[in-house]
Amino acid sequence: MVSAHKPLTRFPSNLKEAIDWILRITGRDVPGSNSSNASPNIQALAEEFKGLWGKVENRESPETQGVLTEIEQECTHGRGPISKLADGLGSFIGYTGGHMGSGGIGSDRKSNGKQKYESDYSASGNPGASWDGLSTDDKQTCAIIFISCVPICYYVLTYLSWRCRYGYGNGEWSDYHFDGVTGGTTYLKDFMESMGFKNVLLSHNTGKTVMHAVAKKISDLNTTNNGKSYSEFLNQMEVNGKNLEHNAFNYPLYGLYFAAVSYFKSQYEAAKGITDGFQQIKSALESLPIQSTAGQKPYGTLKGHIGNYNPKLNHLNLVKGSAVNPRNR
Repeated sequence: MVSAHKPLTRFPSNLKEAIDWILRITGRDVPGSNSSNASPNIQALAEEFKGLWGKVENRESPETQGVLTEIEQECTHGRGPISKLADGLGSFIGYTGGHMGSGGIGSDRKSNGKQKYESDYSASGNPGASWDGLSTDDKQTCAIIFISCVPICYYVLTYLSWRCRYGYGNGEWSDYHFDGVTGGTTYLKDFMESMGFKNVLLSHNTGKTVMHAVAKKISDLNTTNNGKSYSEFLNQMEVNGKNLEHNAFNYPLYGLYFAAVSYFKSQYEAAKGITDGFQQIKSALESLPIQSTAGQKPYGTLKGHIGNYNPKLNHLNLVKGSAVNPRNR
């Protein structure tokens, strides 16, 4: 069982939580959800996403304009890259119309030592998991959380597609089961557990069964690169998705990943007055959420708690003490 359901303002810490979070905020994890209908939650999230996009430099490139156009349409119509990605992630877990089915990685029932798949951000009895209950500041925080979840989903789903589908990579895990031993190995099961999925929540489906179904929803994963390395597989995905001014909807995973990278790169490049090494450290630290001791809600970020880098003393000034360059010790 999931020990405690988390509010939407609680940052995910692994793939399971990242997917659960996206499905919760887009409403794909509740009975009655219909991917063909516009979702007010998705439209509102798209509006917040568009607000973040205003901070991205080089917004006039064809690629960024293509993604922005699709997001703007999603703000109006509720259908676009965000909703299409949510559909694919729902298929990956096993949701059909908000109900847990038997076609994904999640167990659909409690039997034989299994537990029915449960979200870490379940809406049941969890007032903090409702978009309507969020403050304006919290909604802006959720837009940042969403854009932070996308790269996690991008790299893991592409890796699983490469591993689990013959003709789409090496196919080594194609016949492996998500929940157990296959041919004396537990590679797929162990990998999923390392991503935050407890074994008792996983189905007995094979890698190829699930990933072929997901590829029907997320067309990015139809990338064919038989017998190639993972890096070559990713490169082919990038080539396929390069023409984002026309393909942002058709390639939602890469399109949103491209948007996330552009956003964080722009935030990094906006930092001035410190050398690259410390600039990277400071940028990373400032983006970290500060949790309360109870771990229920972030107070904000470390930004504002970190002083300026002093190149003469070669250290960062903090609220209390300093972080000295280890090479000077």
